[in-house]
Amino acid sequence: MVDIYNASHAQDYYYKGYTNSQGENVLWLDLDFSFSGEIDLVIFKKTWEHIIRKYPIFRTAFFLTNENNLIQVVGNLFELNVQLLDWRNLSDTELSIKIREIKRDDYLNKVSLEKPPIFKLAVILKDNEKFSVWWRFPVLLMDGWNIPIIYNDFISTYNSLEKGHYPSLIVRESMKEYISITKRRDKTEEILFWKEYINKEKISYYIQPSLYPITRNFKRMDLDLSDIESQMRITAKSLGVSLSTYCQTCYMLILSALKNEKYIICRTTVADRPSTIHNMSNRVGLYTNELLMRSDFMDDNCLFSDFIKKAQEEQNKALTFSSSSIYDIQEYLGVKGNIVVDDTITFENMPVTDVQYSDMSFNIESYNFEHHPDGKLNLFIWAGSPMKLKMIYDSCSYEENQIAHILNNFKSMLSLLNENRKITIKQLQRTYEIN
Repeated sequence: MVDIYNASHAQDYYYKGYTNSQGENVLWLDLDFSFSGEIDLVIFKKTWEHIIRKYPIFRTAFFLTNENNLIQVVGNLFELNVQLLDWRNLSDTELSIKIREIKRDDYLNKVSLEKPPIFKLAVILKDNEKFSVWWRFPVLLMDGWNIPIIYNDFISTYNSLEKGHYPSLIVRESMKEYISITKRRDKTEEILFWKEYINKEKISYYIQPSLYPITRNFKRMDLDLSDIESQMRITAKSLGVSLSTYCQTCYMLILSALKNEKYIICRTTVADRPSTIHNMSNRVGLYTNELLMRSDFMDDNCLFSDFIKKAQEEQNKALTFSSSSIYDIQEYLGVKGNIVVDDTITFENMPVTDVQYSDMSFNIESYNFEHHPDGKLNLFIWAGSPMKLKMIYDSCSYEENQIAHILNNFKSMLSLLNENRKITIKQLQRTYEIN
């Protein structure tokens, strides 16, 4: 054993969600990287062993104490298993079916959180010149910010080993310092903000006695925004707000109309990487929190342009308290029970294409990140270009035509605002009812 320390609130929240879920895995990230070229499986495994030794989070196990507190134990010993799936003899159709089948079965099988590394890794050989790397893990392991870091490390380490050079091992920082600093932070202003921002009297329908167990059957629907993307950016800029605030406010308007509620809360994942901690941007672990964002549409005669400017101010303030966890917010509000918010919105930014492959035996062709969240309605926005949305939804709670209706109305609302920014909240909500 190298070290032992408490888990962060975010890790604890995700641990409970992951371990207590029933059926399909929730709070799970599934990454698929497709390559052209040839892979040396011996070098591949040595590359990942080097990465595991370098980053303590990959040598970390999680345990519950007798007092029901979650701790993490960092060690030096680990056993890396790489699954090899040689499907080079299959047709394209057979290959697609086989991949769907194995992923469906995989989603039902949890990884042990007590035996590092707590991820699964496979190489799928598709033909003599094509293969994919299939990597998946529970969200409590690390956040999406880390994916480009690990991917770049994978490419550079593999490249060195392929040339006969073993890279030097510089062990990176664990999460211990971050957890210690964030737990000792001054919460005075934070408590005052959340008490004022979240109206305890209006969130009764979000409060439940227990969080889990969760049972989900996820499906996905995508929406292309490339045809209105340029004008969206212009509209957000003219309103004096960020693209994320613009999209989030419109989405919460859709939720308001869908639920017939004026007071809407959704969860959004935010980075929590304090600049006071050395080399924070390059640390690997779970450095995020899920904040509660709210919109109160009681004054539906308010101009959208005025409403969203205030929303931007409030969201900027909320982001200054990115170390707040849902557990913290519940405590500040004095909630008896758990605030359960099944609607989430996440802005993705995990590029892995800015890598040089010129002197390597393979090159990336495509990649796909598949989230398995815990909410019933989960909107993911890729803010890069081309801009696109994906909705991961619980098919036990929503029909496919409902999701299509939500996404199409979301795009219609954005298009309408591109044409007319002097429009009221009520007029925007009517577009949802009409469509």
